[in-house]
Amino acid sequence: MTILEVKDISQHFSEKKVLEHVNFTVQKNEIVSILGPSGAGKSTLFNIIAGLLQPSSGDILLNGQSIIKSPGHVSYMLQKDLLLPYKTVGVNVALPLILKGVPKKEALVQASELLDQFGLHGISQTYPNELSGGMRQRVALLRTYLFSSELILLDEPFSALDTFTKDEIHEWYLNIHRKLNLTTIFITHDIEEAIKLSDRIYILKDHVLNEADSIVISKEKKDLEEFLLSTEYLDYKRLIMYCLNH
Repeated sequence: MTILEVKDISQHFSEKKVLEHVNFTVQKNEIVSILGPSGAGKSTLFNIIAGLLQPSSGDILLNGQSIIKSPGHVSYMLQKDLLLPYKTVGVNVALPLILKGVPKKEALVQASELLDQFGLHGISQTYPNELSGGMRQRVALLRTYLFSSELILLDEPFSALDTFTKDEIHEWYLNIHRKLNLTTIFITHDIEEAIKLSDRIYILKDHVLNEADSIVISKEKKDLEEFLLSTEYLDYKRLIMYCLNH
């Protein structure tokens, strides 16, 4: 089932071409990554999908309905966690529910249950500055989910983490993605991260992205314990590097 259609999106700022005829789709429950060099237009594309920026031309359809310049339909998490330092973790996670009109007491109970469900027991009353970087990102991801579970946009969410923490949070996010039936698009510069997390990878290069150029990652191969040491994994990496460099 197609949840998102990006249809012939172009974006120009004065004479500068940022995106040109971008076309792709995202299926329900997929994790799709967008890879590309700096300046390729990845963040601009996310701002358009999030409804924060009106494109020069084209359309964005969520479940068949246009969401151009219509924020609030998808969740969007930037590289920084942006947790409110003067609010407890519980309040930070509950904030989307409170903004939607859920009574604060009920929202806090839901937030606490969600934290417990995904291995973040006993931190509701702590403050963000008491948490490690990896824990802060987990909290921020759960808060992002509560803003809108329809579609989640993640802009390099794991780039500031060290290798060991990143590996842990990758497994953690794959787990919540499955349990909550999420649909995710994320921007990353990390080829290994894209292969490990994604069902499909799109290459955004020279301001253009086309559906036909997507790289599908085999779920069966990815589920193998030694996938990251396999020939198949190296073949995916070579293919992505070739696409980026040609």
